[in-house]
Amino acid sequence: MNAPYIHRSSGQLALGLAFAFAGALAVLGLVSHSSMDVKEKITLQQTTDYAVLLAANVQRANLNMIRTLNQDIETLWEAHRVLLQAPHCYTREYIYPKTPSAFATFALVAAHTGKTYAECDLACDEYDSFVRKKIIDAYNSQRNLIVSNILTSITKSNQIAYGRAVDTFLTPSNLPSQLYAELEKKLGKNFRLQDVKNEYAQGSLYQDRNVENSEGYIYQIHEESSYDPLFVPGDEYRNFIYPNYRYLTLYDQNLNPYCQLGTPEGPKSSASRVKIVRKGSYTTHFLGGINYLAPPSGFEKTLSLLIKDPETGEEISSQSGRKIALFRKTLAMTAMAAAKPYGGTFPQSGDLAGLNKGNIGEEFKGAKLIGIADRSQLENQRMVRADNCFQSLDALGNSSGCVPYYAEDFLH
Repeated sequence: MNAPYIHRSSGQLALGLAFAFAGALAVLGLVSHSSMDVKEKITLQQTTDYAVLLAANVQRANLNMIRTLNQDIETLWEAHRVLLQAPHCYTREYIYPKTPSAFATFALVAAHTGKTYAECDLACDEYDSFVRKKIIDAYNSQRNLIVSNILTSITKSNQIAYGRAVDTFLTPSNLPSQLYAELEKKLGKNFRLQDVKNEYAQGSLYQDRNVENSEGYIYQIHEESSYDPLFVPGDEYRNFIYPNYRYLTLYDQNLNPYCQLGTPEGPKSSASRVKIVRKGSYTTHFLGGINYLAPPSGFEKTLSLLIKDPETGEEISSQSGRKIALFRKTLAMTAMAAAKPYGGTFPQSGDLAGLNKGNIGEEFKGAKLIGIADRSQLENQRMVRADNCFQSLDALGNSSGCVPYYAEDFLH
């Protein structure tokens, strides 16, 4: 009498075990899926940290090169300052022990300046000014060549640093494992950095990702720091200071006039520009990051069931037109980090009189991630130039707008 009941119970038990087994598989898949997300996020952050450190080391090398070039300018300036100290009219005309006629001096001045004088003081002052202008012009010409190299370094440094960061982000061994597997299918085993760079340049690593295109993924490198200068440059101003020589008109025993160097009457000066120094409070740093939406895992593809309207049977779409899946898709990730050169100082201006010549700065020793120790130094100021921001992604990979960078966001 109880056989039918026992038979039905056996079937229910089997059905229950089947559902329990399916549920256990789903839970196992969810755990595995979540573990993969954590692993991918760790890989992204490690790669980002390494990329910005390498970029900051590029900045360090350029800052040290600028320091060397500023030293070259200082050496050049000092050499020309020494040249300006001589009484050029006197040293040009006098060949000991012969004392030249004043008429020879007047002729010299007229030949070089086109001006005629009948007094030694006026004639030699004109000639000294003529020679000093030549010396200062020569200094400015040579300095401009050095400054051109400095300004090129300031404007191009972050672009070079960004290129170094991109190479780090796209190095195959640094890629998230799911993206690596996807590219391996496309590019074959043992693909190289250049292969990935080609894909990135073509936009192939930034594909639309939705339910209808389940193979899409996003790997987008932040590039804002590449547009910033290494620092905001400015000219240091310093005067060339030299004696104001006086020349006397004297007469020999035959009453022939000749010129004689007299006592200087105090200094003269000419304005000059010297080192390239940092202006403002903008601090050299490199801020980098990556937006990542992984290719769908096998588990995600299996459970990417679309939600349908129970009355019409049609698939439901969001306001953006994307189909809505029952299973929550892989979360988009953003990893960011900031690093800066350390151990050195920027070039500083001296005073106009040259009593304090400032300094070319101390050599930068390396690069470090910006961390908690820098909280007081950064004083919660924005770490990039005004109005810069990054495009963040929401959980589905949609742009969620422009978000500014703040110092406190990047404390390690």
